[in-house]
Amino acid sequence: FLKFSITYEQDSEDINPLFKTFQEMNISNFKLFDILNKKYYAAYEIESLKENDKLMYYLMSDVGIKNLFLCEIRSLNKPLGFIGVAISKDDINQLTIQKDVMEIANRLSVLLTYNDK
Repeated sequence: FLKFSITYEQDSEDINPLFKTFQEMNISNFKLFDILNKKYYAAYEIESLKENDKLMYYLMSDVGIKNLFLCEIRSLNKPLGFIGVAISKDDINQLTIQKDVMEIANRLSVLLTYNDK
């Protein structure tokens, strides 16, 4: 991964679009992407990033994000990108969201790998 290229974003009315802040930003500025490269997914309460990834913490908390879930998309074992869901409410079933995002990432990875062969 080199930079954010936020292509599709859907926000609730109380959230400012993230692409305005993150578009074209170098992702090496964020420590959590080192973790994502070692694992298939990463889930965070934004408050937990305050000490380890201050930039991500301040950018996300500034727009009202409380939880973040990222899932990697791969093709032929090479990372191509990720799907991320930023959650602004406490009462959302996060496990369901994580499962759905992982399913989407898996399907995209299979499709992209099939097309790369």
